[in-house]
Amino acid sequence: MREQAVTIRVLRKTVRLFGSFVVIFVLIGLGGYAVLECQDRNYAAEYFRFMEYGAVLESRKWHSQALGCTYAIISLPGNASFAPPKQWLNEIAWYKTPVVFDKEAKNYYCHNLICNCEGELDSKTIGRLSSLLSNPGSFYYFHNHRSPHSYMWQGVIYIYSKPEKLAAMVRFGD
Repeated sequence: MREQAVTIRVLRKTVRLFGSFVVIFVLIGLGGYAVLECQDRNYAAEYFRFMEYGAVLESRKWHSQALGCTYAIISLPGNASFAPPKQWLNEIAWYKTPVVFDKEAKNYYCHNLICNCEGELDSKTIGRLSSLLSNPGSFYYFHNHRSPHSYMWQGVIYIYSKPEKLAAMVRFGD
């Protein structure tokens, strides 16, 4: 009988100790998630700190999968310039829209990149991005590079549209 009482006490202590570890693990995880969530919310403001903007429309710094989307999308103020600011991308040569999506051309992946992030962005934002890429009057620069895995690709598109009053950086990759 005495051995059973000792066994029950040891079992209770073990359960309490294990439970404490679980609670600590959950609290650390939730705290880490809160930090990442805050960084996601503030990413667009941080990314576009060099220019005046109206509001942050979409913002995500981290993704939880091996391949995922990172984006910073803002609205432009009414007095925004027609062309992208020179300090964005170090005066690189931007392309004018519309983008002709040719499966053989490099810019085809630009379209796929937007499609890959479709589930993570608001449907209105996807509509605006698709519309401005398909119509004249906006600017974009697309950069893609192969990942170490030949079947995957990664890319980033920068978009500036005075007509749509929108600037965006959308990246798909690891």
